[in-house]
Amino acid sequence: MVAPEYSSSDHAHVSANFLRNWQAGRVCVHPTDTIPGLTCNPADTRAIQRLEQLKKRTQQKALLGLVADFSTAQRFWQTLPALWEELIPLLWPAPLTCVWKSRASVPPCLVSERGELALRQPLLARDDRWLLTVLQKLSYPLPSTSINYEGEAPLSGEHDLAQFCAKHAVFLPPISWEAKNTAPSSVLRIIDEKNFEWLRVGALSEEKFQAIYLRIRAKHKREFSLYLASQSPRRRDLLTGAGIAFTVVESAYVEETLRGTIADPREYVCMHAINKGLWVVESPAFQASVSGPSIVLSADTIVVLGETILEKPRSAAEAIAMLMSLSGKTHEVLTSLCFHFYEPHLRQHRTLEETFSTRVSFRPLSVEEIHSYVASGEPMDKAGSYALQGRGASFVKSVHGSNTSVIGLPLAETVEGLAKAHLIFEAMA
Repeated sequence: MVAPEYSSSDHAHVSANFLRNWQAGRVCVHPTDTIPGLTCNPADTRAIQRLEQLKKRTQQKALLGLVADFSTAQRFWQTLPALWEELIPLLWPAPLTCVWKSRASVPPCLVSERGELALRQPLLARDDRWLLTVLQKLSYPLPSTSINYEGEAPLSGEHDLAQFCAKHAVFLPPISWEAKNTAPSSVLRIIDEKNFEWLRVGALSEEKFQAIYLRIRAKHKREFSLYLASQSPRRRDLLTGAGIAFTVVESAYVEETLRGTIADPREYVCMHAINKGLWVVESPAFQASVSGPSIVLSADTIVVLGETILEKPRSAAEAIAMLMSLSGKTHEVLTSLCFHFYEPHLRQHRTLEETFSTRVSFRPLSVEEIHSYVASGEPMDKAGSYALQGRGASFVKSVHGSNTSVIGLPLAETVEGLAKAHLIFEAMA
């Protein structure tokens, strides 16, 4: 362990001692939620020069600034786009540095040639929270840079850090080393309301960022209307149960058109789903009826046993034959989900399709229960001649995949697709 100069439990004493050294012009080490950094007083020209010499830099680069909270960052940044004003407080504190336009009052060492200021609110460990006291007392961001020589990897070990500080007379306060990220912070440049770029992906993953970003982006999205190109009561019930507002539109597409013409099951179900929605989107009546961005949602479901495609039975005898073939076996249910994005003002149309597979295993069925089930009428408008949401559920031993996909609409994927719909419309604009 790095031997502290005093107890790290006394935050007031630690922060006061740090500030005395910092204000006196010393280069100091400070903790973060990733690797520790170097800092100095940005108002002290000699201290800045000392820091640059210590890092062996050939030219001065803008330093990252640490702040106590988002409201403090707003004092130093120019006014942010509305989406980012809502998003950043949900992300911070975190190992995420955000870059945006600087105000004129910020010390020059923190401002890039582009006039941008990189700020971050670190998520500090309990024993490092004395730095929060320091950040709250400053009238500008705390400059920060990695502990290394130019072109070399940053120091992240306690022993190496202690040697570095002893060699260069750098002030080293007590630092907690538990649960430290060894990766640097991620750095994101804000371009405008809709656009940004990653300058570095580090301790904060893109996946974690996107989960929050898409949720906030959805609140700022362009509104659209959803149309379901299906008469299926199961699909209507699934959307209604999920709290999704939609309008049912009739598609005059005739499914018999492709029967027997395409051997590959995935291609077959995909073409059905696309054509159902395409018929609606391309109809003059639909185009005349919509006034804003619209999505036509279409889907198709088939059962596949081996290489054989099982669709809706055309007779009771066909339903009986299908169920007897499925008895005691595992089959595949393919559902193709298709989003047709239509922008009436631009007369643009874009289609996204994806097919989902679910494995379903049946227990052995007796001839009597098959006949009884078919006599109930339930199988007659169902792919494979059974309904997972009805009496047919008693035939099923196991489902590997999405239950709602077997019923006719992969609900989780539908909701995810709708949450991202505004991105498609914005790309079309």
